[in-house]
Amino acid sequence: MIAIQDITRNPVLRRELIERASSKRAAVAMTLWLLLLSALASLVYFAYTSTGQVDPITTDGAQIGKDLFEWTLFGMLGLVLFLVPAFTASSVAGERTRQTLVPVQVTALSPLAIVLGKSLAAIAFTLLLVIAAAPILAVAFLIGGVGLTDIAKGLGMLVLTAIMLGTVGIMFSSLFRKVQAAIVMTYGFVLAITIGTFVLLVAVAIVQDVTNEDDRQPEPPKELLIANPFVGLADYTASSDPSFGNNPFTGLRQLISELETDGFDGPAADLEVTAVWRWYVLFCVLMIYCSLYLATQRLRIPAETER
Repeated sequence: MIAIQDITRNPVLRRELIERASSKRAAVAMTLWLLLLSALASLVYFAYTSTGQVDPITTDGAQIGKDLFEWTLFGMLGLVLFLVPAFTASSVAGERTRQTLVPVQVTALSPLAIVLGKSLAAIAFTLLLVIAAAPILAVAFLIGGVGLTDIAKGLGMLVLTAIMLGTVGIMFSSLFRKVQAAIVMTYGFVLAITIGTFVLLVAVAIVQDVTNEDDRQPEPPKELLIANPFVGLADYTASSDPSFGNNPFTGLRQLISELETDGFDGPAADLEVTAVWRWYVLFCVLMIYCSLYLATQRLRIPAETER
């Protein structure tokens, strides 16, 4: 086991943090992150208030605050899915390109220490992005309709997703020699868990609709969506009324509610008790463990292509 003191003294972690803090790419990413989230939050707010049909001072403020929070959370998750792979997929493969990986491998550092140093640096940068976006979420809290528990749950699931993507990016960066291959595989994984899961759900529903001889409604299992970060976040932050709000998470929650019943038109009495977000958390934990294990095994002995 590695002590916390050993992690904080990890030279790989220190170097990565210094490089990220001084790089122009990190500054551009931070600026882009704040500009896009601010623009999205402003657009949602003015979309409600400019029509004159909604008064932010009355009870309608709860709906504005809820939608503002969840649209911002939706945008944050989308940006995490886009930015995190770009910062992690090139970490180890970039060392190979610069021919600096072997000197690190022959030091007293263990392969796990190298992988943890790379991973924790990516996690630290992601936490910095989340903290920087906190004032935007605070606006939704001040408007109403959102509690501190909702914000904590949303940010917690967001950080878990970022950690999972960061470790997956480190894994592909360790497995592949070229930076381009690692980036392609990491973004391919992102597309698979976001778009691919919905494509698989639709495909299963179509097959069931064709093969059903008694004209029953398709009953695709909800487990097909357990790897989707948008579905996991929507389910975890859901309120008692899944149809409340006007944002992308509302449609996802209604879809989850239908899948948890007996088909798309099934009775509510058949409601399952296992929430989708629990499966998603388990999926993230397994991916983090498997990614760290595979990356560590790949870096344990310098490969022939790295010598």
